[in-house]
Amino acid sequence: MHSPLSHGKSAIWRKKKGVQLLDRFNNRVVLTEEGRLFLFDSKNLLAMCAESVATVQRMKRGENSDLTPLVRYPRNPNVTNCTNW
Repeated sequence: MHSPLSHGKSAIWRKKKGVQLLDRFNNRVVLTEEGRLFLFDSKNLLAMCAESVATVQRMKRGENSDLTPLVRYPRNPNVTNCTNW
């Protein structure tokens, strides 16, 4: 059984973003196609964050003086505030 909280968060995401990331079947929850893409992109973002932290830590130790940005994807001008999720 899924908690009311998980149902509520799913409904809020759907309402605010217009996207359904999960489908519920009987006692199973599966990712939708959009959910799989979101998971893939999220994992890539987390990996980039970890890489960025490692880079600045190396720089602090004097191992790397190059501040080459890690951004590998074009910036989306429509995304101005990622904290409003």
